[in-house]
Amino acid sequence: MTWAAETDSVPQGDDGLATLIVYHTIEDEARRLADILRDAHFWVVQSSRPADLDLQCEREHADLVLLDIRPGEEDDFEICRRLMERTGARRVSTILMVSAGRSDDLEKAHAAGASEVLLKPIHRVEFVRRVSSVARLAKLRGELGALQAKLARDGATTGESGKRDRD
Repeated sequence: MTWAAETDSVPQGDDGLATLIVYHTIEDEARRLADILRDAHFWVVQSSRPADLDLQCEREHADLVLLDIRPGEEDDFEICRRLMERTGARRVSTILMVSAGRSDDLEKAHAAGASEVLLKPIHRVEFVRRVSSVARLAKLRGELGALQAKLARDGATTGESGKRDRD
C-alpha cells in the first residue's frame, strides 16, 4: 500500500470508543492500518477470516469494518455484501479501500453496501478523518436505534401508542 505525505500530523480519532475491525489478507498491511487507527485512539481488532466477520462484529460490538480491496479480488466485494446481509438491523458501517485507477471497483463497492469508499493511495490524515466521520455516524445511528427501542418499550409499558397527553 502506498501512503502519501507520511509526515502529516494525524488528527485524533472519534472519542476513543469506536471499535473498528480491519480485514486484510496481507498481515503487514493490516498491522499498518491498525497502528494508524490505534494512534488515532480507535479500538482496533484485526481479522483475516472473512467467514467470521459478522460474528466478530457482534462479539466486538464493532462500529465499523475496514476492507482493503486488492485488484482482481471479487471475493472482497462479496465479503462486504455478506456482512451487510448477515448483520441485518444492526448494520455495521463499512469502508472499502480500492485502487484509484479502477473506477469499476468504486461502483462495485457501493453496490456491495459500503458506507464509504476510499481511493488508494491516500493521505494518512484524510484516512483518519474519513474513518472518524464514518465511525461518528455509526455511533450516532446506534444511539438513535437504542433510543427508538427504548421509546417503543416505554410506549408498550404504559399502554400508549405514542400519543402525548393534551392536558
